[in-house]
Amino acid sequence: MIKTWNGVRRIAFIPVWNNQVDFEPPANWTELIQARAFYDPDAASGLDLSLQRYLQIMSSGRAHIEGAVFPVVEASDDDTMGAALNSLPPNHGYDLAVAVLPHSTGPHRGGFAWMGGAAVNGVSDFARVAMFDDRELGRTQNIGVWAMEVLHIVTYFGDLYNVSPQLNRFDVMACGCGTHPSAHTKSHMGWLSSNAIKVHPLGKTKNYTLHAVSLFQPAPSWRATAVRIESKNGPGHFLVECRLAIDEYDGSSAVSQGIVSEGVIVYEVQGETEVYLKTPTALRAGEKFEDESEDLIISVTDSAANGFVIQVKSKGKNRCVQLFEQIKSIKLSLEVENDFFRRKQLISELVKTQKEYRTQQCLILENPATEAVMTAAPSSLNRTEEKPDDVKRPSISECKKED
Repeated sequence: MIKTWNGVRRIAFIPVWNNQVDFEPPANWTELIQARAFYDPDAASGLDLSLQRYLQIMSSGRAHIEGAVFPVVEASDDDTMGAALNSLPPNHGYDLAVAVLPHSTGPHRGGFAWMGGAAVNGVSDFARVAMFDDRELGRTQNIGVWAMEVLHIVTYFGDLYNVSPQLNRFDVMACGCGTHPSAHTKSHMGWLSSNAIKVHPLGKTKNYTLHAVSLFQPAPSWRATAVRIESKNGPGHFLVECRLAIDEYDGSSAVSQGIVSEGVIVYEVQGETEVYLKTPTALRAGEKFEDESEDLIISVTDSAANGFVIQVKSKGKNRCVQLFEQIKSIKLSLEVENDFFRRKQLISELVKTQKEYRTQQCLILENPATEAVMTAAPSSLNRTEEKPDDVKRPSISECKKED
């Protein structure tokens, strides 16, 4: 279950190297990790490249980290994670830990996270990252990798790259790069206000002014961070948001490659981690997205200060609402129908409609005639590059791989 992140989380950072395959790390390795975690000014640009700064900007000041960098640990095999966790002193007081390797080159070296398993030396959720990407220790690992793995272990939010077409550089949880999460992800993290995502009424045509996701949140009351349109054909919804390269994360800089294009993006959400990008190139003023099967047209009608104006035109009711209304109507008819054969027909129709209602996995809110939310069954949150059984770590054998 996804957990929001508002406030401070304490994390133990543990430098660890495999003395069978690694060169001995630099003498200032601990100081490098301390900087990368909490304050890491770039000599050329002056930008703070740290994880702390990234989280504060992404969350609009809601998420913070504190903690310590522990002494360097030598592992005699590829179980660097186990060696790191078991090196923590008694009564260390941490339930989150990040093992930091010298580099990410080779097997068992990439960014990774384990959540929800049995605690190892008092730590329930832990991750692995690297200080550098190359064996020569000259190319610092992107802060997006650190952010992705730490967000996994704090929030239990899964990867977004296991579908196609995926959000790619429009969401750090899809790319492991230094860009902003999408409105979908930020809402799950608890980083958007309750009215930041406007729900578009099906069957209506309305205009909205989008507030770029990379801007400080919340958006002004007359703007929307995103617009949600329920799907007519299944248990899901569409989200529309604005992405602009207006900071060092969504723009190209020393800390991030930035987003692939600027404008309005549309994506379909079929589950927490089943998110499909519908606009590979962001839409600009005068362009539109159409889905004939959904009777949906999303037009970018104008630009605005740090945003865009869109028009959403939809027809008809959501399938879940239709089914709910059919069930309600059949039940009302049964209450007054006395004919035996007609009642059999109604009961058969009711059973059929209720079966489709369950198949669609509809969850109707208090006002079912006007609003519905669909939830898909949870999907597996498996990472593709490594499986838990591939990792030799006897000391953490009971841990459940979630990422």
